Amino acid sequence: MRANLTSKLSDKANVAISTGYVSSRLRLPQNDNDVLGIITNGYTGVGSGPIRRHPHLRLQLCATSDVPGARQAGRERFTGSITADWRPLPWLSGRATAGTDVTQRVEGDIQRFGEGPIFANLRQGFADDNRFRIFSWTANATGTASFQLTPTVSSKTSVGVQYFHDLLNGNNDVWPVPAPRWTDVGSASLRNAFDTTSETVTSAPTSRRWSA
Repeated sequence: MRANLTSKLSDKANVAISTGYVSSRLRLPQNDNDVLGIITNGYTGVGSGPIRRHPHLRLQLCATSDVPGARQAGRERFTGSITADWRPLPWLSGRATAGTDVTQRVEGDIQRFGEGPIFANLRQGFADDNRFRIFSWTANATGTASFQLTPTVSSKTSVGVQYFHDLLNGNNDVWPVPAPRWTDVGSASLRNAFDTTSETVTSAPTSRRWSA
């Protein structure tokens, strides 16, 4: 979903606003770079018989094994920006732009008790829940002065400032061995969790001058 709005405030100024929102839900099969991936076994497996070791050292799942647990991925993303242009004098103009990008990401795996491939202790069940919030803010302001030095030579000088701010905050919860028929964190017999935060702020002046 997107929305754009442009307004002419006066003969010397105008403003533009843009917004966007995206929501998605995906259910993805186990297909990582591992021995349980569907493509991995499709290329190297025999499709029948018990679990055995392939000559190329890839474990194969027999055709009767349950499919590994599926990964569920959800995304909520909002983007917004505003741009203002100002021309107070014939030789002077200014532009300011500010924007934001906010993403909420939720991913999880569920392997119910007694289901899944006969591999390691996966049939004991597990579940994990990963939630990340990603924020990006940007701002840019520029002023430009233009002069006609001679009938054949013109000069233009721009001065501005840029600002970037990125923030990531997330947590990961892993719940080994959920009780039969349960998939919430309260049913786990063992729990592991951690969180992470990363933040970067950058600002710098800009300048440019050229003649033609």
